[in-house]
Amino acid sequence: MTDEHRRYMTRYINLLFNRSESRKEGTKHTQQIMARTLERFLGNEVRLITVAAQWSMKAFFRRQPLPRLLTPQDVADAASRVMRQIQTESARQKGFADLMVTAISGSLTSRADEAMINGEWRVVRTTASEPFILSDTPVVTWERLTHGFNFGIGFERPNLEVILPVSPSACLHILPTVKRTTTPITPTVSEINIVQAAFARHACFADRRSDEIDKLVQENISKLRIGENVFTLWHRNFDEMFYDIMMQHG
Repeated sequence: MTDEHRRYMTRYINLLFNRSESRKEGTKHTQQIMARTLERFLGNEVRLITVAAQWSMKAFFRRQPLPRLLTPQDVADAASRVMRQIQTESARQKGFADLMVTAISGSLTSRADEAMINGEWRVVRTTASEPFILSDTPVVTWERLTHGFNFGIGFERPNLEVILPVSPSACLHILPTVKRTTTPITPTVSEINIVQAAFARHACFADRRSDEIDKLVQENISKLRIGENVFTLWHRNFDEMFYDIMMQHG
């Protein structure tokens, strides 16, 4: 592929990943993270007082009339009100639509995108007797470990590999330019098909009726769910980020 081809394909891969129902369902996990962050913020009296003082000073220097100084309860009420708005179904749909617009237009290029564009793009091929399958969540990521895999890792993580079947006989195997501590190994057809089934939300697709393929799918279907056991954010602390947002943009 040329540089231009890889750039277009990176945008397409981002679109495929973000438009899947599994990714959409994963936004509920984001909302849970936000709710937990808000709960901790509301429980920190010092931060509520500090934000209230900051807002009052900003209003004064901007000559915005206030009937009184803002209180910690005002801050708590405002934060809770915004969070309720964010967590509505309509807000979730809007966020999903905005994500699609960004993915289609290519208006946002991240470090992860550049790492993929400039990475090594390989093609894994197979024979007609052992085809690749495709799931309704086709873009999958992994890190190959000494024994097994670390599935569903972020697009900037060390040793990242991106897998995307593009036909029954060919599969993209992309090695973004991230830190690597191991030598990548060409995945087998079985490894690719198993992880396709595991990431699927509801369905997998094949170019034929096959009891062998059906057995593989039934044994692995939907074992890896975004926001539940892959691509989770429970290990990250967003308290400082939320606090900074409230201080600067509240």
